[in-house]
Amino acid sequence: MSMPIENAVIAERSILCTISSLPIILSGLGVGILYYAAPLSTPKILNAIKAGLVAAFFLEVVKSVILIYIQFFPLYELIYGTTSMILLFMLWVYLSWMIILFGGCYCFVIERHNKQHNNQNNQKIHTTGEQNV
Repeated sequence: MSMPIENAVIAERSILCTISSLPIILSGLGVGILYYAAPLSTPKILNAIKAGLVAAFFLEVVKSVILIYIQFFPLYELIYGTTSMILLFMLWVYLSWMIILFGGCYCFVIERHNKQHNNQNNQKIHTTGEQNV
């Protein structure tokens, strides 16, 4: 009798885990599409999505840190009043764009590393082919 209950609990936990990770996955896909479509030389879609998921993870971290700061450190509100929300919003926009730019750089580095790795493999194939001839 305990097996169906345990299976139901496991299914509920997996559904909750999937639902809680959905914002990161969707924003990662969205940012990954941005990294794929925006540059002049388009990277591979897989590299763009990898960079998008990294950027989305850091965006969620920054969002959580700012929410914790707003909840537990009301110092800005005591000093600046309602203007403090404008300052925190500007800080959030700044940090978000820093993460977006970091993700774009990360996408470039992944793409360049893959191209160099492929070129080195091609050179090894050509050199071993010449030695055998």
